[in-house]
Amino acid sequence: MIRDSFVPGQWLDIVDVNDFVNLNRKPFFETPLFLQSPVSLLDWSSLSPNKSVTYRLSYSTWQDSKIEWLHNQPLDYTTVKIGKGESLSLMKQYPHVIPARVTSSDISIPELLKSISVLDNKKLNEFKTLTHNGMHYTLSSWFPDIRMVPLYGTKFLIKEKKLNKQLTDMQFQSHDWVDERLQLEESIRVLKRFEKFAKRHHIDVTNAAQNTKTMLDMLFITLLALYTENPSILLSISDVTTFIDIYAEAELDEGLINEETIQQFVEEFWFRISVLRFSTPPKLNERTQGIIFPIGETIDTRFPTKTTYRFLHAINRFQLNWIPIRVLWYDEAPKPLCENIMTLAKVVPITFVNGQQLPIQSNAAFHPFFLVQQQGSEICVDGGILDVQELFYLALNGGRDYKGNYSIFPATQPTRTQLLSYEEALEKWKEMLVYISTFWVEHTNTASYVSYTKHSHPLRFALYERMKQMVTWFGFSNMRSLAQMLSSLYRKDAEISFDKQGLITEISKGDIEDDVMDLICRIIEEEISKLPLYRHGISRIRFFEENPDTPIKPSVNFPSILPYGLGCVTVNGDPEVIHDCFEQGYAIVCVSHDDFRNIGGCTVLTPKS
Repeated sequence: MIRDSFVPGQWLDIVDVNDFVNLNRKPFFETPLFLQSPVSLLDWSSLSPNKSVTYRLSYSTWQDSKIEWLHNQPLDYTTVKIGKGESLSLMKQYPHVIPARVTSSDISIPELLKSISVLDNKKLNEFKTLTHNGMHYTLSSWFPDIRMVPLYGTKFLIKEKKLNKQLTDMQFQSHDWVDERLQLEESIRVLKRFEKFAKRHHIDVTNAAQNTKTMLDMLFITLLALYTENPSILLSISDVTTFIDIYAEAELDEGLINEETIQQFVEEFWFRISVLRFSTPPKLNERTQGIIFPIGETIDTRFPTKTTYRFLHAINRFQLNWIPIRVLWYDEAPKPLCENIMTLAKVVPITFVNGQQLPIQSNAAFHPFFLVQQQGSEICVDGGILDVQELFYLALNGGRDYKGNYSIFPATQPTRTQLLSYEEALEKWKEMLVYISTFWVEHTNTASYVSYTKHSHPLRFALYERMKQMVTWFGFSNMRSLAQMLSSLYRKDAEISFDKQGLITEISKGDIEDDVMDLICRIIEEEISKLPLYRHGISRIRFFEENPDTPIKPSVNFPSILPYGLGCVTVNGDPEVIHDCFEQGYAIVCVSHDDFRNIGGCTVLTPKS
């Protein structure tokens, strides 16, 4: 798209969403005065648990015209368990709830991937050496830029899709060419269907939004359509606060609206997003109780606006945390904003992300498995997490699991002597990594192809840019244990234990040598960079010092030793610990407040029986 200029309500040229925000952002560094005595809305905390609240809902599923059980029903105040944090152990449960279906087929994506996977890959998955790679859940994430709808309107988006389709007429007719034309035609149809969907809710999405209220309505109806289209796919609304602020400030300057009304708009928008949880059938609601809500908001502390504070006030007011909050933390963040966020983090679970360590510096969308992608242009695939400690034992034992559970192809010769050198051990580990990478990448490429061509979320696809980038995240866990064992071998003070079958069962662990972890990471990066990925995709790597399913740490009492990738940790307690975590090299810190894996009793609105 051409990026030029923007006047609220008047489109003189084609404007990109990000440039629209960048050119019209108004940074605001102090706490707005009007929030000290905000408009008096319905205060949920003052309500009696037995008092019913009537809230008119008229949501629609993507396929059906109305959800009869939800439409126009009063809501009771009841207590159920809802997800309140973003720990890996919690997040991995959610995709199990709704298996992503392959269109025109009765087999689910996990079943399809398992049926065509090589035997060694199945073994590694079954015994948790290789996890999170799509055998049991929807492994790809699509984060469209929902701001496109109010900024352009669907009429313009459809016109652009038709133009892109015409441009393919003169291109070389390949397999990708056929796929692209089919996808563009489907995108045109689905955008027209979306127009009718919005019209049933008395919202016109065909043209660009002219004011704040219309813009918020268009954002919400887009979220509703995306969510009900396929609730199993996670969704991020990214940094939408600055986008809202531009419309609000334009109307404020013209005297068409006041601060109290804008605050009310923001709180209503927040509440409407919150109740999206109940826009799915009752049986699905029962299955998703205790699971984190899949729609999250990102706050960039570098560019706070008035609406940033408005959102924080809305969160603090309700404190129900129906949607995950992720904060991009930067050293240059203004002090009033930091104080607001820190105060909120003491009662509401928040994920803090060290912005300086991110591979993406603008418009980043966050996946709960600590994956990051560019919103609206990148399709993120979770390639899985490989346990490098288990890989090391497999390499030393010639592909045999010392626990006796399984064996894979002997890519290396088994070790039969105590005289194991550091160089020999490292070389065997590298050879086994190369072998496993061959079928690992086959699996991820198959998953990427299925996700791209047979997805069950066409509206998300339609809101993506034409040039889509496939991004595969490869994960490696137990890095600390591997480095400790190799360091012991390097110093020649390692104690090696064998079982009766002659398999190595344990290598003593000592202090980590300075260059060992760096060498391990460089070997991994070198081998992963050689892998051919679907549609010329790119690879990204994340490292975990321990197992990603490690319970919440009461405190961080050891330094991060990972020189590359995103170090991740979940803490329980005072949010002030994030400063220590960032100083020690961690990139993502989840602050939780519950003792049982971030699942807590929380008062929410549920349909009246």
